[in-house]
Amino acid sequence: MKTTLRHGAVAALFPVLSLVSLTSTAQNLVPNAGFETQTSCPAVSEITKATPWNSPTQGTPDLFNSTCSTQNSAGRTGIGSSGVYCYSVFPDNREYLQVPLTQALAAGQNYCVSFYVKRTNFRYSVSTIGAYFSMDSVRQQTTSYLTFAPDVESPVGTQLSSSTSWTEVSGSFTASGGEKYLLIGNFRNDANTTKAVANSSSTDSVAYYKVDDVSVTLCTTGISEIAADHIVRVYPTPAADRLHIELTNMEEIEAVELTDVIGTRVAASYISEGINKAMVNTASLSTGYYILTVTTQSGRMSRKVLVSK
Repeated sequence: MKTTLRHGAVAALFPVLSLVSLTSTAQNLVPNAGFETQTSCPAVSEITKATPWNSPTQGTPDLFNSTCSTQNSAGRTGIGSSGVYCYSVFPDNREYLQVPLTQALAAGQNYCVSFYVKRTNFRYSVSTIGAYFSMDSVRQQTTSYLTFAPDVESPVGTQLSSSTSWTEVSGSFTASGGEKYLLIGNFRNDANTTKAVANSSSTDSVAYYKVDDVSVTLCTTGISEIAADHIVRVYPTPAADRLHIELTNMEEIEAVELTDVIGTRVAASYISEGINKAMVNTASLSTGYYILTVTTQSGRMSRKVLVSK
């Protein structure tokens, strides 16, 4: 399992000439992924109005709609979003989101999972919100935590503390085959949940998070770094203010991403200089090594690059 955490939106690092944002062409297996489709304006605890989302326990997740007078709260994108308690004043009390996928997962395939969370400004934050994939629909007749081990989970040591921006929780896992349902929430009991005081002025001793833009896609087949060294030409080496990219196999560049060596994304946009050429602005980056990932129709190619000032 590989998990990453990204805070807020990634800003463009340079003026727009022919600016292309990082996108995915893979099919999202999550229906109503942004909670945009709702049967009517929701009241408290009415997640089922965003069909086919529901609760796998007796917990009561919330649904929000920025165009309604009730539950009027902005999502990350669009009009809809949801919300769950991930820590409560009641022992081991949790809420979860559950949704049937549009198709069962295939055995041995690697799937990329992503969703965004934002803390509501109550007293606590937690560090562990995850996603679990089930063969069957879950229905637990209590509000206690679910004892499943999440397939993707936010890093234990990093508090999900922001109440002003959305944080992306993402990762990948290999399916056993036949998984048809996705569940999102805190799968750890109180004893194993690392919480922190995020708003000392709040007397509501809970951790509550909004959730939006859920994605499950088949991960693009990777290409080894050895192969990438022969296919991806990068110059100058080392780079200073600009990094030029050229594919020697003449494939079309679909996306470019630059991360630091611990996986934090520092650039996810590029200027196209032709079908197989691109440029990334590195003027704001510090001296050091970075991981460049280029996506084409054939897959994702990664290689290490050096920026030196």
